Amino acid sequence: MHYALIPWTFGKVTPDDFESSWFVPGSVAVINLRSGVQRGLSQGGYGLAAFESPTTDPDAIQLGNDLKGSLRLPTRRTLATELGLASRALDSADSITNAIWDLLTLHSDPTGQDSWGSLMPTSKGRFELHLAGEIKAERFQMGVTPGHENVLVVLQNNYRQTRADVLARKQVAIDLGLDPSLITDIHLQLLSRWERQYRVPYRTFIPNDLPDEGKLPRSTIFTDIFNRPNEDLQVSPNWNAIDGNDIGIVSEEVKLNTVISITNAVEWAFDLDGDDNSAQVDVLALNPSIALWSVMCRMPGGAVTGYGFRRVDVAGEEHQLEEITAGVTTVIAGPTSEVFSFPEEIYVEADGTTIKGTIDGVEKHSVTDVVLAIGKRCGFRAFKNNGGADVRLDNYVAMDLGLPPDPPIQVLNVPLFGQTIYNSADEENRPRYAQRIARGTEE
Repeated sequence: MHYALIPWTFGKVTPDDFESSWFVPGSVAVINLRSGVQRGLSQGGYGLAAFESPTTDPDAIQLGNDLKGSLRLPTRRTLATELGLASRALDSADSITNAIWDLLTLHSDPTGQDSWGSLMPTSKGRFELHLAGEIKAERFQMGVTPGHENVLVVLQNNYRQTRADVLARKQVAIDLGLDPSLITDIHLQLLSRWERQYRVPYRTFIPNDLPDEGKLPRSTIFTDIFNRPNEDLQVSPNWNAIDGNDIGIVSEEVKLNTVISITNAVEWAFDLDGDDNSAQVDVLALNPSIALWSVMCRMPGGAVTGYGFRRVDVAGEEHQLEEITAGVTTVIAGPTSEVFSFPEEIYVEADGTTIKGTIDGVEKHSVTDVVLAIGKRCGFRAFKNNGGADVRLDNYVAMDLGLPPDPPIQVLNVPLFGQTIYNSADEENRPRYAQRIARGTEE
């Protein structure tokens, strides 16, 4: 592989692509170093990209082809200066890998607004750096590992935002004359997860100006086998349409309906218990010249934002990993050619700042992305640009990563849309696909 710091390009990856995206032509994977301010502009900002052969872009800063080999001091200083750092900021980073590592730990902005975001540990407690595969990993210890201060700021900001969202939903329930206790205290479940993950008291993650309201245990898995009569998907009480309204259930499978040239997106209507989560779906058939689909995770709710993995047909049978913000796509890995072989299980996960896409259990892409830190929902995104048969999907699963359910919950054989309400802890007895209600199965 060859590596370079290179400006992003906005446009169609190929003339046949169905939307314009941010991408780096010819790259295999890219770490996005655009700030929040730059992402709101029509241009500006860099990515650290991996190429199978050296890029010919005249604006690229070539870093070489040896991740662990010596990175020349003048190159380090040019890299720092171009990224708006002091010229000597990367003097101690003696390789490409260490330069990227220092950028995402020591020189990052935990808010992601004035600079790129911060590297975050996975659910297994590791700092991981991925660029077309894992290139460095270290055990993370809160209060010890360099960069831990930024990690704590990200988590405290996450807690603050999640708590505010919960309180806003409770107020809506009160205004409607409903019981506010029906709204799950997701922010208190976060504290329980983080205490176990980071091995420090849960109070560490509560900002000083907020009260200590305790913690709650929980881990969640949601699934849907779509085994019910034909209907628009958003009509189901467990799905919300967030863009368009053309995704429906037909013959117990998910399909696009008849509307052409409209982007559609739906999200699961309930929060998972953490921001490290995954989603998968079985693709039974796909005509990529007619319709394109992606399965999405780490969605914040109410917006077409999150990480997506999809099959594409921009220059053949391919797949790519995407970061999507407010409906605008940034391609962070791929497109990579691979012949379709349906049915396929398409899976995407966001674990800390490590984003992965797999097909039938085989990892196809892994890349570090520091843009989206918060998102407890999962869903689909789709586009149809022609008439006729397009795609058939089934067996949707969204789940938290890393931590087992706590405490174990008894299986409840209660029919819901012809499916089963179950606890994800009961791995031996539950069906592979079933539907978990969002709350209330503990009692």
